[in-house]
Amino acid sequence: MLDRAGTEFEEASCQITFNGLRTGRTMLLLFRAEIIAVSIDRKVFFIGCEDFTAQQRELEEQRWHDEQSRLLLECSGSIAFEYDPQADALVMFQSVPGKGTERIVKKNFLINLPNDSAIHPKSASRFLEIMQSSIREPGSGTDEIFADVNGSGFHWHRISYTSLPDELGHVRRVVGRTDDIQLERERQLMMDVLDQTLQEVAETDPVTGLYSVGSINILVRNQLAKLEEGERAYLTFFELWNDPSAPESHDSAKMNEMLAEVANVLAAQAGSSSLLGRIGQRTFGLFYRGTSSEKAIAAKTEEMLQSIQRMPAVRENGLVVSAAIAAVTGSEPSFHHLLIRVDAALQKAKSLGEARCIFAETAPDARESQRYAVSSIQSLQPLLPDMVFHLLFNAQNIDAGIQASIVLIGRLLDISRVFVFEQRGGSTLTCQFEWCADGIPPQIERLKIEPFGSAAARDFRPYFLRDGMLILHTAEEADGALGKIAQKEGIVSLLECALMENGAITGYIGYEERRADHPFTQDQINLITTISRVLSVYLLKRRAVLHEKDECAYLDALYSRVDQYAFSLDSGSYKMRVCNRRIREKIGRDATGEFCYHALWNLDAPCEGCPVAVLDAGKQPSPVDEPCRCMLTYGLPYEGKRVLVPCLSEDATD
Repeated sequence: MLDRAGTEFEEASCQITFNGLRTGRTMLLLFRAEIIAVSIDRKVFFIGCEDFTAQQRELEEQRWHDEQSRLLLECSGSIAFEYDPQADALVMFQSVPGKGTERIVKKNFLINLPNDSAIHPKSASRFLEIMQSSIREPGSGTDEIFADVNGSGFHWHRISYTSLPDELGHVRRVVGRTDDIQLERERQLMMDVLDQTLQEVAETDPVTGLYSVGSINILVRNQLAKLEEGERAYLTFFELWNDPSAPESHDSAKMNEMLAEVANVLAAQAGSSSLLGRIGQRTFGLFYRGTSSEKAIAAKTEEMLQSIQRMPAVRENGLVVSAAIAAVTGSEPSFHHLLIRVDAALQKAKSLGEARCIFAETAPDARESQRYAVSSIQSLQPLLPDMVFHLLFNAQNIDAGIQASIVLIGRLLDISRVFVFEQRGGSTLTCQFEWCADGIPPQIERLKIEPFGSAAARDFRPYFLRDGMLILHTAEEADGALGKIAQKEGIVSLLECALMENGAITGYIGYEERRADHPFTQDQINLITTISRVLSVYLLKRRAVLHEKDECAYLDALYSRVDQYAFSLDSGSYKMRVCNRRIREKIGRDATGEFCYHALWNLDAPCEGCPVAVLDAGKQPSPVDEPCRCMLTYGLPYEGKRVLVPCLSEDATD
């Protein structure tokens, strides 16, 4: 201190810890020195000394309370605590809505901890170990206990704690917080049950007996959601493709037999803990979650690839086997990104022209948001899907509910345009719903009938990945024809979600951004994907309702016809629920509730080979002889039930 003051000619200071010989009290002394005179051979200093102990304690207390406040504000709803080892007192701080912060003091905390009724005995023992360890030496950590922290019942809680030392290195305070993780634990349990249930009810591929593409997608998504921090998993694609120099086989029976053999080879080597499915015509997907290294996984995959390549049927058909592996962690941006990585690696492996297995590129870090105006996307994550769901669920008019939903989505997520296209007939599309931001001209009226592949209708279904999604972060990122079309149409970013019906894409929901400085962020994409799943369910429900209305309208028209005899029966019954005007005029009465065979033909039982009975059994009716010849019977949904509608010619009633 004196050297510094004498050299720099400025005031210098230092702190010294002093143990009083008489009082035994430890003090922190602050010395200040300043040079006041200098001669040839000496320097004169002014030196002052003061007791800095109280001020230092105040600074430490402020530091402890700052840390406590940070922990409290870090997660709303948590309970922050502060433990004083000297007083053996625990102070808890809980934020109560409308009341501020509630303060609870527990004296003689460690002494009474083993008998504390608010903590489960096993958790009490563990918590005691944590506190004693924290008192012995400074440090931080987390653990879980089962306790009734706030009087709402016993829940699992995660404890995060930090022990803070004084100037001598002794722990003076232990501060931390508790977070209720009961829902998190229940979610994990539910996901385990969900995983088991999905595997039990999953659809299988009829040729190979493996999981179908839809089932494997759902199962892998669920496994990815269960990945813990630091845990790894691997997704591998195997594809059998034609060597251009070899003739292609067109014998579907032999090809299916070969695929079944390939499936058996993969299943035998993959192990029971893996998920294996057929995800394309000659493509298989394998998902493995465990502790194996990338080197071990690569060796195992290479072994499986060579086993398939050596199969006689594979060689006879001139097929080459390629494989691609992607290492997956909990930080994977999305399942869609994972598919992109594996597909890109698979194409690279195939381009090498021989049986090869390669690793996909490492998953990129989450894209930085390029738009700061939408900084609240994460806060919308749990809110917007819930709002859309309830809006649709409670809508009296499903069309109005869907239109209101896309308006809500477009405005809150600040998107240029949201649209819904559905297939009409075998070759055309029609725009059913649309919302456009200010300055974006609506196009719904001129897009009522568009051919398949129409750029105006954004029909990019051939570019959809196996998860039924098309995502363009920016048009410049798209390769080939898709990128050129997107740029020509003025599209900056685009996301489309398929509407699937009976395994086929019958439409899609689209989200389009046309402003150059507003490309989609990853947060937007994640949220849009979630909402689209909810919206697609109600769009398909609407499609089914409209189809049933069309059927019912036809049925109602049929009942009022006077040029043909027709009546209806509930499936499994011969009692007529409705007979049309033509029959009523013919027999002179309303035969509703009577058996059709008695009312029309005066029989005591149905005739042998009755078309009604045949159709009800799920078979194709064939022409029969007297008395009900010339009868055509078919099934329709009506008023929530399945009905059979026989139509008779004039001859059948004579």
